[in-house]
Amino acid sequence: MTDSHRGSVEREADELLIEMQQSARELEDLLAGIEQQVDEVNAALETIRTEVRAAESENSREEYDRAARSGELGPERQELQRRLDRGETTWRDVVSGRDSHPSAVAVRAEVTGTLRETVDRLEREDPEFREAYRSVATLRDADGDPGDWSDVDGPGAAPPPPPPPTRPAPPTGGTW
Repeated sequence: MTDSHRGSVEREADELLIEMQQSARELEDLLAGIEQQVDEVNAALETIRTEVRAAESENSREEYDRAARSGELGPERQELQRRLDRGETTWRDVVSGRDSHPSAVAVRAEVTGTLRETVDRLEREDPEFREAYRSVATLRDADGDPGDWSDVDGPGAAPPPPPPPTRPAPPTGGTW
């Protein structure tokens, strides 16, 4: 091969390499654009999922409230719903035990009993759940009614919650 022929082949190879590098840059730009579009679509999908969950939750809540008002869920829930509607109590008060009205006591016992049954079932069926739950749960009396929670301390009992964080008082006066 002559030097001129070799030079011609090297020039062609260099030109081909430059074209390939340019094509690679164009493909990278195209891919970056596609990735951005995928991110935008994923964000839009997450927004839609959040809105659907909120609507389902709201529909479920409205359906529960309607059924409770009509008495379909029993007289205790009907009375509790009347009290909720009149602003005499809140779900927070019912669940926490601050509301001692008979309707709140009955509904709280029912809900707590259902929760206790669910936890017991999960403990029987799922060893990982049982281990995790027992590592943080407070023990309850074995002879207690479903829904009765014990304040017994002992192995497996949850530690007391930490005190709320204290914040320093904001500075008074001064300038930025």
